[in-house]
Amino acid sequence: MKKALIASLITVGLVSCATDDANQRAKMGAVIGAVAGAALGHSVKNNKKGVLIGAALGVLAGAGNYMDEQQQEMEAALAAERANHAIEI
Repeated sequence: MKKALIASLITVGLVSCATDDANQRAKMGAVIGAVAGAALGHSVKNNKKGVLIGAALGVLAGAGNYMDEQQQEMEAALAAERANHAIEI
């Protein structure tokens, strides 16, 4: 498990270097969620199945959180445009 955690941290470090990716925050959330989920899955059920389930749930939670934030930003931008009558719906 320690090797997997170290490999995951190295991967996170390498992925965070790519600054021109439009979906970088979603990917980082997914990676961080996967690492946290895997660690939690390992601590709850000390087997590979627990780690895989935890990692899968962590990916969904990490990417989902970013998507929720993105939706809020888009709704705020839309509200500002509607207030300025720049767009009519």
